[in-house]
Amino acid sequence: RAALARATTHPAQTVRAVKRMLGRAVDDPLIELFAARFPIRFEAGERGGVVLRLSEELHAVEEVAAALIRQLVDVTEQACGERPTSAVLTPPYWYGPRQRKALSDAATRAGITAAQILSEATCTALSLIEADAGTRTVAVVDVGAAGCTASVIELTPRRVRLLSTSGDPLGGGEDVDWGLVKALRKGLAARLGEFPE
Repeated sequence: RAALARATTHPAQTVRAVKRMLGRAVDDPLIELFAARFPIRFEAGERGGVVLRLSEELHAVEEVAAALIRQLVDVTEQACGERPTSAVLTPPYWYGPRQRKALSDAATRAGITAAQILSEATCTALSLIEADAGTRTVAVVDVGAAGCTASVIELTPRRVRLLSTSGDPLGGGEDVDWGLVKALRKGLAARLGEFPE
C-alpha cells in the first residue's frame, strides 16, 4: 500500500511490476512497454539485465527484487520468531530460464537459498491435495497484478500432474488499470477536446 501511495506523489522514484522485469533485457518488448508507461528510466546493465534510474541512483532489477524478498523475510521472522534461510520460490508459468535464474539470484542477494522453484499453479495444487479425495482434475486460475494464468492439474493423493497451462503476462490487474485509464483519457478527449497524456 505504501508503494502505491508513493507512486502517486513520487512516480519517478517508485518501482512497479518488478516481477515482470526480472531476467529481461532493456530492449525486451515488455521493458519497452514499461518505459512508455512509467516515468522511470530503464538502462542496460553490465550483464544485459535492466537497470532502473531512480532520481540519480541506478538500481538493478534483481537488487529491487532482493529488497522486496528481504522485507518478506523480515515479516516472516517477526511472525514466526525465526529467520528463514531457504524458501520455495513460486514464479508465474511464463517465467523462462532467465527469469527463474534472476529470481533465484534475487533470493540469494536477500540471504535466501532457493530450496525449489515451482510454478504458482503447482504450489496452489499442492495445497489442494487431500489423502482421501482420490484422483481429481482441478483448474487453477490466477489473475494477479502482473498477469493472468490458467492451469489444469490432475491431483492424486501422491502426485500433482500439470495437464495444461496458459496465460498472459500482460493480462493482470495493473494492465486492466492501464486500459481503463487509456479509455478514460480517450473519452475525456472526445468530450473536452485535447487531453494531456
